Amino acid sequence: MKSGQYYLDGQDLWDTYGVMLERGSTGDLLALPNPKPTLAHEWEDEDGEDVLSTPVKVQARDVTVKCLIVAAGESDFWNKYNGFYDKMREGAVRWFVSEFNKPYDLLLKSFGKPTRYTRIKNTNKIIVRFDMTLRELNPALIIYNVLVDNLDMYPMDDNDYFLSM
Repeated sequence: MKSGQYYLDGQDLWDTYGVMLERGSTGDLLALPNPKPTLAHEWEDEDGEDVLSTPVKVQARDVTVKCLIVAAGESDFWNKYNGFYDKMREGAVRWFVSEFNKPYDLLLKSFGKPTRYTRIKNTNKIIVRFDMTLRELNPALIIYNVLVDNLDMYPMDDNDYFLSM
């Protein structure tokens, strides 16, 4: 049920780290990025303004996701918790959201204070919640290039890898 929804550099978040995102947590990823300011000038002796007419560029943005780590015991919890933290500290990582069929290149900015829903010691199920702020470095990155071969179209990512549909 929780498998197959989110991937971190090709690894299933749930199967690898016991991490799931709370419902509605991906809203920031759906939000459209803000445009960068355009070059414009208002002449005192003319109406309106002159604007450099080029394609609009967008700003990098921060996204916040609400995560839960679920583990089967203390040892399992620390393995998953530390493994996830180490993976996020590697630098920019690629998150893939199955529901959107879209990858996002994100960089860890901060972890929020964790909230324990269960004890850590002497229990067989551990649940810890935390917020994580990530920086989407280039929201306008063209992820879905299309390779056209005769009449067939094959979606590809920005590294020219075929995407599974």
